[in-house]
Amino acid sequence: IVTKDEKNVLVLSHDEISGNMRVFLFAGHETTTTALSYALWHLASNPQVQKRLQIEIDSIFCKYNDHGESKRPPSCGDLQRLPLLDAVVKETLRLNPAAPLTREALEDITVRNREGEEFVLPKGCQIMMHQWVTHRLEFYWEKPNEFIPDRFLCKDNALSPELKLKRPYMPFSVGPRHCIGYPLALTELKSALAHIMHRYELRPAPDAKEPYPLFNLSFTPDEVKLRCTKRVHN
Repeated sequence: IVTKDEKNVLVLSHDEISGNMRVFLFAGHETTTTALSYALWHLASNPQVQKRLQIEIDSIFCKYNDHGESKRPPSCGDLQRLPLLDAVVKETLRLNPAAPLTREALEDITVRNREGEEFVLPKGCQIMMHQWVTHRLEFYWEKPNEFIPDRFLCKDNALSPELKLKRPYMPFSVGPRHCIGYPLALTELKSALAHIMHRYELRPAPDAKEPYPLFNLSFTPDEVKLRCTKRVHN
């Protein structure tokens, strides 16, 4: 970010440095922690899915020391071989997309609503697409308001790559201008979930309620109250 060229001049301008730091702090941190919070809540609220995921995750933490702790963290390659973990992340982002998608109209655009009425989005208009709605349409998703990671799996528990192509699924947007950091975000989410679920069993706290999304820069949950119990590995 602050690299200088051979003339000791910043390669990036101060505005570019400021813009990149906003991206790192917002897109690289807040949205990921938001998604992780929702994922932990869904797993705590669905103990059968949690147990299946722990069995899958434990398979890559295959060697333990005398204290029952893994001798090495899972690699990126290990994480790619966990279809249920991938499905849990995908289902979390379907139910709880971390942030809205915004675009700016480059020219006047005529659109039509469900009743067939036409209206114009003027050039320069800021447009927001709310994935929370499209991700929960009954026309596309069976039991759209329920946490069902298996909807992203085939019968043999392998990932179903065709699924998101047939349904409006876009937690990171779509097309050539989709989120450039989504591979890193997915890796961070999977790594954090793998370590947490390997070490702890989660349950909602006695006074817990389902998290309510607050619209700040992202759809941050108001609170996530969980009870964590340390797991014992033989």
